[in-house]
Amino acid sequence: MFVLIGCARRRPAGTFAWRPHAQDKPARGGRWLALLAAAGLCVFPLAMYLSPQGFWDAATLGKGVPGGLQLTDGFLDSWQPVATLCWLAVVIANYLVVAAQDGWRRWNRRLGIIGHVGLGMMLLTHAAPMTAFLDPQPFAIFVAAGADAIARPWLGLAGAITFLCGLYDICQEWARVEPAPARRSPRVRRSRARVWA
Repeated sequence: MFVLIGCARRRPAGTFAWRPHAQDKPARGGRWLALLAAAGLCVFPLAMYLSPQGFWDAATLGKGVPGGLQLTDGFLDSWQPVATLCWLAVVIANYLVVAAQDGWRRWNRRLGIIGHVGLGMMLLTHAAPMTAFLDPQPFAIFVAAGADAIARPWLGLAGAITFLCGLYDICQEWARVEPAPARRSPRVRRSRARVWA
């Protein structure tokens, strides 16, 4: 402890001082990154979630196990797939709006935080045995016997990463410093005063 206190006292001045840095979500630009993020979300999570067997067949060029990743009727009839698809749609639509307006606004950043936190929580619920609202009997996600045991930890990991990224964005938004509005230069004021004179 004394060594750490001594190192902290001997640190150069201004080491831990706050410094402004470039924002990761600028008000201008970011169109192509937003389009790339939306396209990536449509290709991998959305397409895989809608039809995991079709996605697996396309990824393995038809050499995968036939019917191994078919979704069960109990999972398809539950509320979890609909809620997860809604959160995915919110995140993708937000990226498309950012690409259309060529920049991030405050409401886009906050909607992205809400969407990522909600999507992360839904993926975390996929890692636990799922039950319906009124039926406590758990049901499987996939028809194959061992597919749930393999998929659930990965779904939990994806949900934890998405949820933690949402919490990080909350910290970034909380500490974000908005730039002051640009002031007009004094030369412009003098020139206007001369014109009116």
